[in-house]
Amino acid sequence: MKKYLVPILNYIEGKHKFPGLKKGDIAIQVGFDMSSKFKTSDIYKLLQRVGKNGIVIAIDPDPFNIVRAPKFKNLIVVECAAWQENCKMKLTIADRASHNVLQKLNPKIKGKQLEVECKTLDNIVSELDINPTEIRFVNITVNGAEMQVLSGMSSIKNAQIRIIYRPNGKMRRVRRNFLFKTNFYEIYLRKR
Repeated sequence: MKKYLVPILNYIEGKHKFPGLKKGDIAIQVGFDMSSKFKTSDIYKLLQRVGKNGIVIAIDPDPFNIVRAPKFKNLIVVECAAWQENCKMKLTIADRASHNVLQKLNPKIKGKQLEVECKTLDNIVSELDINPTEIRFVNITVNGAEMQVLSGMSSIKNAQIRIIYRPNGKMRRVRRNFLFKTNFYEIYLRKR
């Protein structure tokens, strides 16, 4: 039953989460969790929305997620943390990737640590030789580093930005209530 239900739910949720994304578009997923045995990661929803002629760039520093990421011709998986500058940093690995956190953001969190490479989104897109003006959607789920990720993406100007923000481990969807606006994006916070 789940074999048939998950793809249907992914399709419906993909249309809701990424309404402006069309076949052939380029999308970026910053941070992803592949710990579920069901194919419920936003990567699958983005791939479904952009179709075979589109591209999804999935960025995550956790080796577990990189190994378990799906293998599709139009999926580019990048193993690094998105950040405001190019550097190296410690990543604290939690029981689930959705709870991983960069040491600089919360040095009090204990757990296995791993040194990871950090890059700006501008740098990643440049290294992949993708025109930043062709990127239509950026989905950011990075456990507290949202502002740093946004600071490193000044060349991506035409994309719709969606941020899931988790202060104190509670999920917040950044999209509805206006927080602030810059030249390139608007940030919203909706309390649940």
